[in-house]
Amino acid sequence: MSYTEKDFETHIEEHLLNSGYQKNVSKEFDKDLIFIPARVEELKDSVRIS
Repeated sequence: MSYTEKDFETHIEEHLLNSGYQKNVSKEFDKDLIFIPARVEELKDSVRIS
């Protein structure tokens, strides 16, 4: 059986997604800020202490 690099990438991505990883769209990435603003907001909200 022969596997391609794409097969390997697909397998890794499926494993990550099944383990809780959130897939992001590259257009969400702000190159000037060097992060995804929406993900930072989610993180802020998740660690906010009342």
